Amino acid sequence: MLSTNITFNRQPQLPIKRSARISDDGPFSQSETSAVIPGFRYWTDGTQTPHGSSTGTTLVPAISGTLVAGTSMNMLHVAGNMTSEQLAHELNLIGVRPDLTLPYANQIMGFYTANQHGINTILVGVAAGGGTYAFLGWLRPRMSQTLRLLIASSVAVTIIFLLLYFGRGSNPFVGTWIENVAQSRYETGAPPPRAATLTITEESNGLRVKEDEVLTAGDQRHLSYLVNSDRTEHPDPTGVGNTIGVITKDNSLFEIVHRSGKVEVGRDNWALSPDQKLLTITRAGHLGGGAKYTNVLVFDRK
Repeated sequence: MLSTNITFNRQPQLPIKRSARISDDGPFSQSETSAVIPGFRYWTDGTQTPHGSSTGTTLVPAISGTLVAGTSMNMLHVAGNMTSEQLAHELNLIGVRPDLTLPYANQIMGFYTANQHGINTILVGVAAGGGTYAFLGWLRPRMSQTLRLLIASSVAVTIIFLLLYFGRGSNPFVGTWIENVAQSRYETGAPPPRAATLTITEESNGLRVKEDEVLTAGDQRHLSYLVNSDRTEHPDPTGVGNTIGVITKDNSLFEIVHRSGKVEVGRDNWALSPDQKLLTITRAGHLGGGAKYTNVLVFDRK
């Protein structure tokens, strides 16, 4: 009967590698393999090692824990950097109809954007749990797999709870913004307003924007609309187009796309300065007759 002990042999090799050796004896004579992670060697097929011990068929804690942690962190990196176009390409590779890849990708990315904090928190917690499982396998090799799993799960759940409770910060666009009319630039031909204020608040499905302007003649203009974070088209409350859609780039940059039917008639780029004290809105569109214009509105945080 095979022993279930795990033997550690110091090795200088770095990332996980696999090697094979043909042996003439034992039931696994054609498949003796080893897995090497930083500093240690494990024989994983249940055969006798050259040092007279065997791992049996038990999961090697350092390898399995490191795999879970590495996979979670890789998913976190991919989710944070992938665009809808890249995801659409991946969906096309796995057989999704070409005309459906971009709509599906937008829906998936919209769900991720709307739930970004929660998804990232879960991935970090799982990575921490996997790392704990691997560390316990190295520190206490005789500890039972059930106990290691229990401790690692407790660590993961605790970290997820703490990050969900304390880690959720408000959207950096939230606040009151006063337009710096002197630094703003208008190409539409109409005179700039005397004063303008943006009040941005956060709602469950996006940002609520209130625009209050004092026009040149002294009249006031008020507009309130929702910048949805679900990446789907909604009726355009600004009157620029028929529908409006939002493309989120990152926490300090997003774009609002105005469409009339399937034709893009305007695009607003909202960008925060690195210190988050300056908001620049670049509005590009078309005047009567097809002429293009670009307005640059600069706002200071109040």
